[in-house]
Amino acid sequence: MQNLSYNNGDFVAIVDLNEEATINAAEKLGNVKDYKVNAADEPNVKDAVDQVIVERGTGDVLVKKVGLQFISPVEDFPVEKWDLVNDVILKGTFLLTKYVLPTMQKKKDASSIFPLHTAEARMYTKPLIVPLNLDKLAL
Repeated sequence: MQNLSYNNGDFVAIVDLNEEATINAAEKLGNVKDYKVNAADEPNVKDAVDQVIVERGTGDVLVKKVGLQFISPVEDFPVEKWDLVNDVILKGTFLLTKYVLPTMQKKKDASSIFPLHTAEARMYTKPLIVPLNLDKLAL
């Protein structure tokens, strides 16, 4: 993320439900604006992407790096927490891609980045965060 903003002068839109986190990240990165967005809520995602497009004219790169987890053994993991993790990670990725993609397709040099890091290895080393790991693998 820092390479996008500092080295290239790129604008970065940070979306998160945690407004304090987006403000802190925006202050550290430079040419960034924060948007309070519930990634699992389609109208909220669409409105935020529309606002970015109106303000900036385009979406050049979509970096989807979401983190939401609840630590619990699988046998004790509440279904409502499972649904929330899936909604934010999988549905959120889908919704952001759905609404950013049309503007990216108009450009020949647009790209999308989904950092998945070590989800597969973590399935075995961190069994208490299975929902997060499964969602990363699903992407």
